[in-house]
Amino acid sequence: MVSTATSRGKMALAEVVFLLVLDGLALGCIYALVALGYTMVYGIIKLINFAHGEFYMMGAYAGFFALVSLTERTELSGGPWGTAAVFLVAMAVAGLGAGALAVVVEKLAYRPLRRASRISALLTALGVSLLLQNVALKAFTPDTRHFDAGINDRRYPRVDVGAGSLEAGADFERDVFYTTPEGAEYWLAGRGAQITAAALERAGERGAERFYTYPRVTVRKKQLIIWASVLVLTLGLHFLVRYTRIGKAMRAVSYDLDAAQLMGINVDRIISFTFFIGAFLAGAGGVLVASYYGTIKPGMGVMYGLKAFVAAVLGGIGSIYGALLGGLVLGVAESLVKISPATAPYQDAFAFMVLIAILVFMPYGILGEKEKEKV
Repeated sequence: MVSTATSRGKMALAEVVFLLVLDGLALGCIYALVALGYTMVYGIIKLINFAHGEFYMMGAYAGFFALVSLTERTELSGGPWGTAAVFLVAMAVAGLGAGALAVVVEKLAYRPLRRASRISALLTALGVSLLLQNVALKAFTPDTRHFDAGINDRRYPRVDVGAGSLEAGADFERDVFYTTPEGAEYWLAGRGAQITAAALERAGERGAERFYTYPRVTVRKKQLIIWASVLVLTLGLHFLVRYTRIGKAMRAVSYDLDAAQLMGINVDRIISFTFFIGAFLAGAGGVLVASYYGTIKPGMGVMYGLKAFVAAVLGGIGSIYGALLGGLVLGVAESLVKISPATAPYQDAFAFMVLIAILVFMPYGILGEKEKEKV
């Protein structure tokens, strides 16, 4: 028979693991969005665009300035619907800004090298990445900026506390909160601490109308936003590629560029559009990450870009659903590394250990297909 202390220890561990999985799914969704850009560009012209992380970073800054402009000059941001509208506009501006930048980069840097060797294109991509990083450092300064999207980090579900148990001297197993008629949330008492008469009086002055606690395992509002956004964007991309005329042209160019050109497809336009869509997703992902962690900085695209590349390779580069699966798997695995203080500092190194393992044991990824090359 397991002792009570052991049971509680195991339950606590299970709760921690579940919370880390939830956080990893949110992180993995961001990796997936950025990885989709890698996989789309590679699927079309077999280019590993290492500047893609910088499109993600530039998109985050575009969304930041759009957010600041909207909240300062309009009344649109008032209330939950106004906040949601401003956030969606910031995501759209970030995507469009990153997409426009990607089109310019493709036309000026990558198009002249389309028939060159792969190593030339790869070195050019690295050069573009360094160029954009330094442009961002000069334009935005190296300082970390606070990104406030106006979205609270409320948790779900809530467990209501009976009014009869709210009296001075009562204590609860978990933290107790309350909301006011305006929707603001306040903390009343901590876990295991007694509720004071002063705290109850202050809650009454604020017009507290609902008292509640949270279970140990909760889902955060920002996580729900990330999951919903990535689901909508991925389904939209699937519809675009599979059921539209331009998607059919993209698949034709991916299959055989020269044959597609002979059939009258404007290859340059299709490739530019592919860069635009991939960067649009990365820019939107930049806003999601910035709102989740609350900060942006010029170097934010480097590590996320590299990890998204690992996710694309893990899922099978060239596969849309492979990028999504790879991002989720990498995000959860990387989050679980934080379960121990001894392994938490090696979170970033773990992602590249995964890359090495993939290249050794599964070089085509989970959903990737072996390519036949002409000799």
